[in-house]
Amino acid sequence: MKAVSVIVANYNKADFLSEMIESVLKQTYQNWELIIVDDCSTDVSVKIIQNYCSKDTRIKILLNEINKGGNFSRNRGLKVANGNYIIFMDSDDLFTEYCFQQRINVAAANKNNDLWVFPMGVFKKKIGDCSEEMYWKVDGTDYLKGFLSHKLPWQTCQPMWDVKAIKFLEGFDEKFVRLQDVEIHTRALLARKRVHVEVSAEFNCFFRIDEQRISVNQFKFLSNFSKGAIQYYTKFYQLVSDKHKKVLVGTLIEVLSNICYQRRVNNISQDEFSELTNNVVAACEIPYQKNLLKVYVKLEKLLPFHPKGLKKIVLLLS
Repeated sequence: MKAVSVIVANYNKADFLSEMIESVLKQTYQNWELIIVDDCSTDVSVKIIQNYCSKDTRIKILLNEINKGGNFSRNRGLKVANGNYIIFMDSDDLFTEYCFQQRINVAAANKNNDLWVFPMGVFKKKIGDCSEEMYWKVDGTDYLKGFLSHKLPWQTCQPMWDVKAIKFLEGFDEKFVRLQDVEIHTRALLARKRVHVEVSAEFNCFFRIDEQRISVNQFKFLSNFSKGAIQYYTKFYQLVSDKHKKVLVGTLIEVLSNICYQRRVNNISQDEFSELTNNVVAACEIPYQKNLLKVYVKLEKLLPFHPKGLKKIVLLLS
């Protein structure tokens, strides 16, 4: 009977932890372990996790001595995992009770793969409170282009990894502050890891989009997002073909779009807006694309309203 290891990096998510852990405990497939790596939480996260550990030996907690970030925590969990399969999960997301069984069945029927990807729903407060249009279904077949252009085919908890494949990749890149899952999935595709996408399955995991989950102010959040986007662009610009270099601008446009929106709703100052956008635009390596980004930022800054369709136009021109 194949074992599933679920690895969770946690930092100050006490409000959501119990619901996440309960979604694992309710699994119909019972051969699992849950490894939660706490990254120096200052809330009551550790107390909650330890309480569950005392009730079920399949639940384990690892405590970081200093705050090291999500990637370090996931890699630390991976080092002690005993499962044949690995699932990474955020501490505020949820599984359906049939998730593990469904994934095991699909893996057994499609053995010659390194990871298996499943549809994911989204929610705010409870499952079902978002429209179906928001659900995360894999679209298209050029998954590498999707990640490079930030039209992301899948997210952290959607894949189940063969343990040998994820260890071959040596886990997550610990230098990345954001886009950690985008980075590892891109790297897996470049390494020609074999992917099976289960498009017909029901949603078996759910991603929380409630703004309460963001525990830092918007400028710090956008600073990390910008840094992660620049790290991603810079890293893969060196690794992909000329054809794929061009689509990487989609990652920069996505972060610029977020920055522009937060300025428009007054969540960041004009100086913060300028600092963030200048950093992102400067990272672009292709001259005509850099000029397009400059025009995009200038229009977003000068117009008193959001120019509908501008982001799409810039993407088409790039």
